[in-house]
Amino acid sequence: MKKLIAVLCCGLLLTILYMPSAHGDDGTISEPRQTPADEGDHFPCGIEWWWLYTTLTLQDGSQWDMCIMFFYQMNWSTDHWSNTDGFSYIRIESWDRKTGGYYDCLHSDPHPGPFYHEKNYVNLSYDNSTFQGLYPYYTVFFNDDVNNITMSIDFNATAPPHFIGQDAVNGTMPCGSGTFHYWLMPLGQITGRLTAGNQTVNVTGIGYMEHLFADAHFYDTFFRGLGIQNIAKMSSLYGGLSKWIFTQYLQNGYIDWTSYHTSTDCIVGYDWIWMGFPSGWSMILYRVTALATADGPSIGLLIVTDGTTYWEFADITTKVLRDQYLGDRDVYLPMDFEISAGKGSMKIHAFFRSTTDITKMYFKAGFFELGNFLVAGVANGTVEQNGHSITLENGKGTNTPMRFIPRLIKHVSNNIDWILPPQGIGVILSGSNHYLYVEVVIKIQIEPVFDFEFTVRPSPNCPMGWKYILSRIYGAHYSE
Repeated sequence: MKKLIAVLCCGLLLTILYMPSAHGDDGTISEPRQTPADEGDHFPCGIEWWWLYTTLTLQDGSQWDMCIMFFYQMNWSTDHWSNTDGFSYIRIESWDRKTGGYYDCLHSDPHPGPFYHEKNYVNLSYDNSTFQGLYPYYTVFFNDDVNNITMSIDFNATAPPHFIGQDAVNGTMPCGSGTFHYWLMPLGQITGRLTAGNQTVNVTGIGYMEHLFADAHFYDTFFRGLGIQNIAKMSSLYGGLSKWIFTQYLQNGYIDWTSYHTSTDCIVGYDWIWMGFPSGWSMILYRVTALATADGPSIGLLIVTDGTTYWEFADITTKVLRDQYLGDRDVYLPMDFEISAGKGSMKIHAFFRSTTDITKMYFKAGFFELGNFLVAGVANGTVEQNGHSITLENGKGTNTPMRFIPRLIKHVSNNIDWILPPQGIGVILSGSNHYLYVEVVIKIQIEPVFDFEFTVRPSPNCPMGWKYILSRIYGAHYSE
């Protein structure tokens, strides 16, 4: 095993150093043509799903969001994916943005159960919900039999399909000892009819569609044997992706190092945000929350399209502007984001703000708990290219973070935020320790005037009696 690991590491290093780039770092991306084989199922594989997210305006002017996922996962059987041992589910979620009402419908079964899918065509059905079509036209019927909500829509893709990672690894993304392919159609026009209870209304809006198929599981793929024959392939993929990311870092120098945050909530997981705009632009952020990194330079991809052309960015900085505490799991989830990215003459600056409550779904995974979350929101931003600036307004979208939540570890976080001109010169050090039930902030500013502040607050999990003890220990520095 040690020799295998050494060979793999050497292969990765050599590949990163000597692999040629797949695309020019300042160019646009030439899109491959999506085929019916891409759109249909790839059964059996580790994981496969089709997901459609819609943000809607009802005929009375009210705003709703609805999404539907068809999903299956098969288990690994010695040297192949089983075609009998697995599970599947369908999930339909709905939000009324005005009232804050949320409705959830989830049905899960041993695979295949009532889930029907086929190759070379999107033809899905599960408990009377259906999803059919080929690019660019699709018809979808949502059947939420739990909350008595149905919706029938036509989805007309207004942006071409795109494989993520096309610029770096031609769309074959490494994941542990396996790979995944991730097709997306980031913007489409929607028309249809929604029935809630006994009331039926016409709806219009925009939506996002994706299809993922993976030779991997997202929670145990690192523990599956790699096999000698796959070492060269995986080394090439990891090397190509790493070189693409670090080349952008070195060429652009756009990363903002003014803040750096770490947290036990971000040991393993990701944040995924979609933003769609009436102008035809859309953005998808995928950032890995690995190595406990919460804010600052991000490992991931920002995919941007104007409806015709795609750009992929690796030189990304994210800042969490607001998070929400989940007391039952002792974790914080990011709700509002500031996103910055750059490549060559193009710069992106976007904001996403969550406007609904968090939806939750948990799975047990060894010493961790896998948490899938989703929240709807609004977006705005700017795109600068070749000296021209485009303002993006009235955007809508969704944030779907995933976290591996350690069951035996409480929340601990540490933050560094530098104060730089013209605001001044200084640093803000802050941290939260839920073992000690405290949150501490230290501000040291030396320009334009010297300022020192030290504040201690109780953490959200702090018992009432301990709050009194903290107030006695820290006196004037204590604040609730």
